[in-house]
Amino acid sequence: MPGTVVLANYHGLGNYYAAVITAVTGNQLSVLYADGDTETLGTDAVLPDRLTPPLPGAIAQSSGDYQPVNIEHRVGHALGVVYPDGRRLWTSVALARVTADQLPANVYTPTAAVPFGEVGSLVQAQYSGDGHWYEAVVGDIVGDMRRVVYADGSSEDRPLEALRAGGIAVGAHIEARTRQSPEWLPGTVLLRASHGVQVELASGERRWAAVGLVRVPPTP
Repeated sequence: MPGTVVLANYHGLGNYYAAVITAVTGNQLSVLYADGDTETLGTDAVLPDRLTPPLPGAIAQSSGDYQPVNIEHRVGHALGVVYPDGRRLWTSVALARVTADQLPANVYTPTAAVPFGEVGSLVQAQYSGDGHWYEAVVGDIVGDMRRVVYADGSSEDRPLEALRAGGIAVGAHIEARTRQSPEWLPGTVLLRASHGVQVELASGERRWAAVGLVRVPPTP
């Protein structure tokens, strides 16, 4: 049903990515990926959300290649991973893929929330580029700064006063856009499903958006 979080076999190539079902038509499912891409698939192309750490996977690099990692943590849109050379960092689930044989049997269940400001805590961060608030996860503490990882995979160091606890929740007044349209449109969050939100726009239209394409305007 719409709002169900799944792992979808992107383009049928055998690589599974986190997705949210946004519509069901017969045996066809419309899904929204964490990067904002969309696809229509048969029911046999999706698996339950078994992206349950710890498990192996792969993370997209800036070069476009995928590098193997072990996925150790999952919080909201973010994953804590360790590379073969021992490097540990947080990244976006939008950059992660797995194969069916890598998945454990158990369906993912969120773990207890980490205290605000600590590594692994889900926050909203006021992005230095435009002053709006975006969902992020604290990936590291660097002196007095928090290195936050946004849902699109980008990161920056922000002071604690530029963070607030919790992600984008139902009832939040937000602005959303799509990969196809750069215009930010105001609306209200109706439903939250992992990396996806269903939004009712000011026009009354309802649509799904990836949380990486959602922001909260600064308070006047």
